Amino acid sequence: MRFPLRKKDFIIMLGLATLSLLLNFRGITVGLPSLERQKLSVGGPDAVEKALPEVHKVLNSNLGERSEFLDKTDKKQFAPLAKISPYLDQIRSFHPDEQFTLKALASMAKRKSPKPESYIYSPFFYYQIGAALLAGRITGFIPSESSVDYFLVHPDRFRPIYLCGRILCAIYGMLAVLAVYLTARRLTARHGQAFFAAALVACLPLVVLSAKFIKPEMPTLFWTALALYFSIGILQRGNWKDYLLAGICVGLAGGTKYPAVFSCLYVLFYHAARRRYGFQLKSPFSRSDLKLIEAGAAAAGAFFLLNPTILLDLSRFLGDLQWIKSVARDGNWLFNIADSFMLYCYDAFFYTMGYAAFIAMLAGVVYSCVKPRPTYLAMLPVIFIFIWLAAQGLFAEAYMIPAYVPLSLLAARAVYAIPKKSVRHAGVTIILVMTFGWSWAWLDSATHENARITAVRWINENIPAGAKIATERYPVSYRVPMVNPKRYKTVIQDIDGEAAAANSDYYINTSFQWLNVPFYDRYAGVVDEKTPFDNFEKLKTIEYVPRVFGVIPLKRRCRVTHFMEVVAPVINIYARKKQD
Repeated sequence: MRFPLRKKDFIIMLGLATLSLLLNFRGITVGLPSLERQKLSVGGPDAVEKALPEVHKVLNSNLGERSEFLDKTDKKQFAPLAKISPYLDQIRSFHPDEQFTLKALASMAKRKSPKPESYIYSPFFYYQIGAALLAGRITGFIPSESSVDYFLVHPDRFRPIYLCGRILCAIYGMLAVLAVYLTARRLTARHGQAFFAAALVACLPLVVLSAKFIKPEMPTLFWTALALYFSIGILQRGNWKDYLLAGICVGLAGGTKYPAVFSCLYVLFYHAARRRYGFQLKSPFSRSDLKLIEAGAAAAGAFFLLNPTILLDLSRFLGDLQWIKSVARDGNWLFNIADSFMLYCYDAFFYTMGYAAFIAMLAGVVYSCVKPRPTYLAMLPVIFIFIWLAAQGLFAEAYMIPAYVPLSLLAARAVYAIPKKSVRHAGVTIILVMTFGWSWAWLDSATHENARITAVRWINENIPAGAKIATERYPVSYRVPMVNPKRYKTVIQDIDGEAAAANSDYYINTSFQWLNVPFYDRYAGVVDEKTPFDNFEKLKTIEYVPRVFGVIPLKRRCRVTHFMEVVAPVINIYARKKQD
């Protein structure tokens, strides 16, 4: 049954939009380029200007155009990139994927072509971010200057470019919350239940943090939420319009992030739920099945209409898809999926959701299995598909974000099934306050001085000039604090070899570089904070520990998702032991 929207609904939606934007915009400048960072890392604008000829020499070789696809077994070819990385880093953010998106858009603008150089992300995602940058340019928020040299020397002028893309993602996050509310209102006459479902999504730490970065997660969350909204209409009314709009939203979701194409299962399962009573084995197909075909055609049409270059650049697209598959975990896939699932549940309980939200969502799944209703039961396969997608990768919890929409709806149903009103309201309050507190703790880290900046300042003040400082991989600031290449000799273990790294004076490691710790090791307390070599000892740990309400520390000694690592990394500095 569809419930009509009233004035109360719009007041609630205004409150939800305010809550979402408050959380999404707090700390939205985390990790952006700045003059302070430039001065600490490379010595300021004059030092960058002097290095520009060397930077141009490497860039003119086109080595960096598709550096993500270079043969990882040939480490030596990364040496030229490593040499200029401290200077290029002046326009990078602390999230590893944002610069990749901006680099793709810059290449498209330079070539005046809608074809991206890479299909790791879909063209439609680039177009959405490109539209935000165009709006920034038209309004004068983004400088008219287009020279890379200019921004390398003046990194503070590059911040608005990031902010335009980030603001769009923050707004998409808010729109996703409103879509959840509207979806819940299709399911229930209770305004409180709909508010709870939407507010839960708005307050989830992983949603709040991912809304701050130029990533496809928030647009995908919005389009998949709309796909669910219209798919529920298929069950309730079965109009051609519901099938058409649901299919279009599936195409928009998959066209933003490829795995979101699995939101088509909403359409399939809600169609099956509608057909379950009229199904006859003698005549399995009916006229209403044509509507399902219409939805599939609408999804495919929307996908290719918004990603036309895929058909024109099919070989590169298929090749890049193979690269995406290559980042999955090695080893037995059944063990990997089971292990990742346990890891993500562990991280969700302690970090990416919080105790209360995790328990509420788990209760929602269990309750829907015990008290099945077709409207809710049809969500379960889609939830498990997104969990399965995430479980195949390392630190890939972001793939589960679309599952938070149905999970929040199931959680709301379970909580509002509590018969006693006072207990129900207490549960709602505790869950939302606790989840808000978890997000606020991470946002404190996002607004606090980043540990990478603190580490560079400490190194400049405590490590003498001329010292050899080793890192595992070639230096970029999201991996390790970026130190001045003119002040220190940088040794890269991957390129220069283990012997060179072991003979360095200092070694820097960060939680962003920690290897995956299997669940049974993590549960047993095994951590990846080990000393890099036997002849080194820990000198300093730099970390800002988020605290929920100033009481519950979110301290960890294992790597978690990129979004948490950006705002609250653990940085360990080791020194070579002095020989007796």
